[in-house]
Amino acid sequence: MSVIQKLDQKLELVQINIAQSIDQFTKFNKFDRVEQTKVLGSACRIWTGQKEECPEHFLDVAFLLLCFPPEIGFFLAWNISLTASVIGFNPFGVIMEAAAKSISIFKDEDVRAKIRVAMGNLSLPENQDILDKLEKLYEDEKFRATASAQLIVNCMFMVNDDFTKFHQMHYAFSADPEIEAFLLVEIEKMTDKEFLKSLYE
Repeated sequence: MSVIQKLDQKLELVQINIAQSIDQFTKFNKFDRVEQTKVLGSACRIWTGQKEECPEHFLDVAFLLLCFPPEIGFFLAWNISLTASVIGFNPFGVIMEAAAKSISIFKDEDVRAKIRVAMGNLSLPENQDILDKLEKLYEDEKFRATASAQLIVNCMFMVNDDFTKFHQMHYAFSADPEIEAFLLVEIEKMTDKEFLKSLYE
């Protein structure tokens, strides 16, 4: 078996693990993906025609996705992308870009104000863990960067069907030095040092 085939196998194994985690979470928590997609969409006014195809317009969406486990954040982002015909474009990639820019863009006071509005609009069950996590995401830059990296890495694994495509997507995201180190930590957690090293060969 070639090196690339072994890497493809590792990627597939991670995909299986993520899919199983999504299945377990949705069943255990009676998680309604359609309803939660509507809740997020309404909180961030996704379907009003006011959002442009740029990360700045979807930072509120990316931010609210971070309060969920990363595999569920991916699941919801994917479901939002299924409404592309209403939005006017597929927002999945833009949401991931927004998550990657969560450190730099978030320093803008106007952006922070918009995030606060989205947090106030988010109609979720009174779950103190989620409320506490949202507040920590808002205030703690390192915590937010880690959560963003976890979301992005889950998405990278789930949307790429082979290592070559994964490698190309990683290269695109690693161009941002503020998020790259966090991405590497999460990729190694989900695979191993050999997989990580191959991203730089």
